[in-house]
Amino acid sequence: MSERTHNPSRPRPASGFSLVELLTAMALSLLMFGLTFVLVQQLDNTADVVTSMSDVNQNLRAAVNMMSRDLSTAGENIPLGGIPLPYGGSATAIKRPYPTTSSFPTPLSGNSLYMPVLIAGNGLGPSQGSGSTAISTDVVSMIGVNQTSSFNQTAVNTTSPNQPTISSTAATITVSATAAGYVSPGQLIMLRDANASCLLAVSSVNTTTGVITFTHGDSTNDLLGVNQFSILSTGAVAFAVTSGPTSGTISFLQTATQTTSHGVTTTAYSWPTTLTAYPISMVTYYLDSTTPERNLTKLTSMGTSGCASVSCTNVVALGIDVLQVFYSLSPPATLNGVASDPTENPWPTSTDTTNTPNDIRKVVLTMVGETNHKNFANSQWYSKEIKNAVTIQNLDYYNKYSLGASMTQN
Repeated sequence: MSERTHNPSRPRPASGFSLVELLTAMALSLLMFGLTFVLVQQLDNTADVVTSMSDVNQNLRAAVNMMSRDLSTAGENIPLGGIPLPYGGSATAIKRPYPTTSSFPTPLSGNSLYMPVLIAGNGLGPSQGSGSTAISTDVVSMIGVNQTSSFNQTAVNTTSPNQPTISSTAATITVSATAAGYVSPGQLIMLRDANASCLLAVSSVNTTTGVITFTHGDSTNDLLGVNQFSILSTGAVAFAVTSGPTSGTISFLQTATQTTSHGVTTTAYSWPTTLTAYPISMVTYYLDSTTPERNLTKLTSMGTSGCASVSCTNVVALGIDVLQVFYSLSPPATLNGVASDPTENPWPTSTDTTNTPNDIRKVVLTMVGETNHKNFANSQWYSKEIKNAVTIQNLDYYNKYSLGASMTQN
């Protein structure tokens, strides 16, 4: 009987996966990989939506908060009715504080022109969209006294030989050398006495003598064109103008004294005992259409919150597609021939020929923000609209329960 022996040099066949098992494992792996990819993609899309929504909301809140703050404090220490501007005679149009070339709105009636606390610009901004679906955007400007400036409420010398001087090409005032050090060319200044006021733009400053000069035609520092001067007649008619605008200039801050001798009446002019200078802040909000993303831009004048040049532009928020400003007016505006209650309306319009900017009581801001890219999943843009109503603290209020009630000044 033979005995079977084991040959260690001959290996045993190795065990492994069959083709069916291999294909099944590969299919399961691909399925798991696909599910993982879909899950990661969904998470990525969700993160993109959440981030985009957060960005839009943050930009809208920043834009509304900053505009609301400036609107609520607009008009601080500005005379009720606004600041007189050069008008009549040889006066030239005052430029609107806006990057494109445009003029300040002419007065709706009367023989004078004022810089109001709020300068409405209905439909003056770039349009969003095209054709019949295009949405017009608005521009709004506001002024107020810069309370943080050390130049605020600076006394102007009105006694000889340092009293203000006026010619057809320039005017000067004299303040203390210390006060002059707080002013730079381009600064807007309101001069005000007990009865009148005017607006000027600084052309040059002498910090040794305290002389501040305002020059006519100074296109570098006087961007609005407010430096216009009147030469007053010394004849029988007080404040008659021999050259220059017939109202709204520094000349009309003087007091007229008439004397008659041998049947001839002459007029002499003198400066009031108290004449005060105020630094004026001017802010304009508009949408900048020159960038791929329509940015809400804040254009500020010299001396406004650290602006060290004649004018400064700062981006307030990104991706703002629509800026529309609506106004509550009292007395109610007449729109399309119908007197409306003082609710939010686009203004000014050609159908309202009676209201002025001084009738604004409340401002309602409407903004639409949009993401800077389409969503990865659905290729859709995400947008959101926000509104906010702001009461202008330094204008009159109206009684909403009795629209015929008399106005109560703030």
